[in-house]
Amino acid sequence: PTELSLTTSTGTVVPTTPVTFEVFQDMDVSSGCFGDGYFMASIVLTRRFQISALNDGTNQSDPPIWNSLDSGIKESYPDYIRQLLVCGEQLYIFGTESFEVWQNIGGADTPFQRIAGATGRFGVISPWSAIAIDGKVFFHAVNSAGQLSAFVMDGYTPRRVSTYAQEN
Repeated sequence: PTELSLTTSTGTVVPTTPVTFEVFQDMDVSSGCFGDGYFMASIVLTRRFQISALNDGTNQSDPPIWNSLDSGIKESYPDYIRQLLVCGEQLYIFGTESFEVWQNIGGADTPFQRIAGATGRFGVISPWSAIAIDGKVFFHAVNSAGQLSAFVMDGYTPRRVSTYAQEN
């Protein structure tokens, strides 16, 4: 079994090795988080993420609680999900080249829905790049020229916080 560690300050679940859950039909999970009563996990090399039953991240029931209908698709840009992060009551879905922000609207199958206009063409460089500190989301991204930079979200707009000297 793979060990997971939950970072309560950021709401991020970090696998120490690739995770395979029977309920995901032997698909590897690359990132996970907990927010608004739900556990969420992204499927490696896809735009899809799974959502648990409310306040129950186990898969011990028959049929499994992690139902395949309880899922979402990163939809604003066709890159793969690299990291899921919860900050406040919002779910940040970071891809390899873009991000989008979702919130819980209470839907039956997928309780989360993308917030209109809360997207951008900044992806993260690793599944551990983004972090929530004091209600703000910080992350590392590579620009179109291949330069690594650090950003903080100002609303839904990434603002560069690193200097050229730090980046070099």
